[in-house]
Amino acid sequence: MRALSIFAGMWLSLLLLLLPRGAAAHGTRSATVHVQEPAPGHVLVRVRTLDTADHVTAGFDPPCREDAVLAGDTEDRNDLGVAPHVQGFACDGPLAGRTLVLAGLDPIVSEAIVSATFADGRTMSAVVHTDDPRVDLPAAPSFFSVARQYVRLGVVHIGGGADHLMF
Repeated sequence: MRALSIFAGMWLSLLLLLLPRGAAAHGTRSATVHVQEPAPGHVLVRVRTLDTADHVTAGFDPPCREDAVLAGDTEDRNDLGVAPHVQGFACDGPLAGRTLVLAGLDPIVSEAIVSATFADGRTMSAVVHTDDPRVDLPAAPSFFSVARQYVRLGVVHIGGGADHLMF
């Protein structure tokens, strides 16, 4: 009889474990930020969120200043009918080497995927989180820094391959 009650207790415990329970978590969302430099000194920033209640904005340190004329009008809505928040900036000089600062990240919109297209055609991307809402936009590499990287890669490649060293 005792074995039967232990067996029934195990089945009851297993059944209780399998029953669905309510979750006590909150949802998270990401923002997407696209920074575009159509010409040196002119910058467009498009911030997309999933909900119109999310207010993520972008900014740059001076000497960049917000310029509403550069932003223009947009009707580029996502599948949920939410249009991106478009900001225009006028900067003294190129975008490369500047720092983008995002405001409005919070526990719900906890990260932003940032992509940038520079006037010279280069691109970059990064993920920004609430604990550090800044991203450094890299300056264009010099000819010598690119050449140094390729020489270093070549030395590592040749030095690390036994087949290369045999010949």
